[in-house]
Amino acid sequence: MSGEASNGMEAIEQAKQLQPDLVLLDLSMPILNGAEAAVVLKRMMPQTKIVLFTMHADIGATLGTIAGVDLVLSKAKGLVKLDEQLNALLMPTLDTQIATKVPLPDDATPN
Repeated sequence: MSGEASNGMEAIEQAKQLQPDLVLLDLSMPILNGAEAAVVLKRMMPQTKIVLFTMHADIGATLGTIAGVDLVLSKAKGLVKLDEQLNALLMPTLDTQIATKVPLPDDATPN
C-alpha cells in the first residue's frame, strides 16, 4: 500500500488514513517541510519509520535528529543504496510481523 502527497500537510493526512510502516519525506516540501511533518508523524505514529531525503546532508542530519527521523539520506548519494538502507531499517518490523503471523505447531516452542 502506498500514498503520495505534494506537501507536508497532505503527507500527514495520507499517513493517518494509510497507517504505513514507512514514510519517505523530502525536506524541501511546501506548507510543512519534511522535518516539521516528521515531528507530527512521530507523535501520532511512533512505530512508523521515517526517512528524510535532502539535498543538504549536513542540515538534514541535524534536523532529522531533532525531528526523530529514523534515517536521513542525501538525494545525491542516498538513492544509490536506497533498497539496502530501507531493508535494514524495516527488517526488525518485517521479522516481528512474520513471527506474529506464522502459527507454531503445538509441540514447538519459540526460541
